[in-house]
Amino acid sequence: MDPALAEAVEAAEPDQMLEGILRVEDPADIPPQFNVVCRLNRIVTGRFLASHVRMIRRHTNVISLKAARPVGIFYEDEDVTEPIQREDTEIPARSIEPFTGRGCIVAALDFGLDFAHPNFVNPDGTTRLAAFWHQGAAYDTAHPNQNGYGRVFSRVEINAALRAQDPYRALGYHPAISDAGSGSHGTHTLDIAAGNGRVGRAGAASQADLMFVHLSTPRLDRAGDLGDSVRLLEGLDYVGLMAGSRPLVVNLSVGRTAGSHDGTSLVEQGMHEFLRLCNRRETTNRPI
Repeated sequence: MDPALAEAVEAAEPDQMLEGILRVEDPADIPPQFNVVCRLNRIVTGRFLASHVRMIRRHTNVISLKAARPVGIFYEDEDVTEPIQREDTEIPARSIEPFTGRGCIVAALDFGLDFAHPNFVNPDGTTRLAAFWHQGAAYDTAHPNQNGYGRVFSRVEINAALRAQDPYRALGYHPAISDAGSGSHGTHTLDIAAGNGRVGRAGAASQADLMFVHLSTPRLDRAGDLGDSVRLLEGLDYVGLMAGSRPLVVNLSVGRTAGSHDGTSLVEQGMHEFLRLCNRRETTNRPI
């Protein structure tokens, strides 16, 4: 058994729900004790009782079962007071490349998005965000989502919030809940990738539509976290489904992804299956 999973089972009550990633031989044959949240072909995320772990692991179709592992960013020993300046890495205010990202989607799985920042807003005041899921928000049955947790904000809700005097209060989301209170990490990474340049330099795909998943899990008992391996795969699944057949680029600026890094971990295999599914959607819906 996965050592992290064994530790989680030992520390949990028998009726406590745990999170994990499952690899199966046949995607259609899932142990009945494993409550599926997202499917990436043979890689599946879900929830299960601590008392059912050994039963699930011994299922004849199960190849591997792994516990959710935290991901995050490091602040220790980081010197950010003296930024490095290099004249040979200056980015022009507007890209000189013909590609602008028009017709494509750039998604970020991160935390702390300033959705009201001008670089994420169209000239007419509407949002560039096509999808926005805050995994750490309290689940609201009036706004259900396929994963059964967090809060998905629609484009209509974001646009209504942008018209309010205080957009953050109106939407019920503020980036400062993350990033040790600064709330700049997700804003910074998404702006580099796809900011429109209304403030500062334009990103690489300044005309792309945007998606954002605020990674988080209450299991870590703090708001400013980047969730875990399970929430990471569920975030990928969400943006993939929302993108449909449109070209999609996903940025993952997360750390602490411990493991072999040789393609054998379930997270890496889940990403591989995700890419295969995205390619299948694009090919299936491509005009002849």
